[in-house]
Amino acid sequence: MKIYILPGLGYDDQIFQNLELSNFQVIKVNWIEPESMKESIALYAKRLFESHVEKDERRILIGHSFGGMMAQEIAEIFKIEKIILVSSLRHSDRMPSVFKLTSSTFIY
Repeated sequence: MKIYILPGLGYDDQIFQNLELSNFQVIKVNWIEPESMKESIALYAKRLFESHVEKDERRILIGHSFGGMMAQEIAEIFKIEKIILVSSLRHSDRMPSVFKLTSSTFIY
């Protein structure tokens, strides 16, 4: 079984360095440039993940922060065995109000 790790924005795979994953093949999913500011999250998730997957393999995703949100988007497109979220949201309706407010201003 393969484990795909998705760090949060501004992080790299070292955020997972203390996880003991030696019994698994670990694949680091690195961020890619969006095609445009109007690219949907779903299309971005598909492009981000499709270059890493092989047909019919069993997969686990571990996502940190925004990487966790992307893991959930990926799971809606590809067959995923399990998703592990680290410091992430299960659903956008759980996002704190301050984040919702700042996301509409593009301050982030």
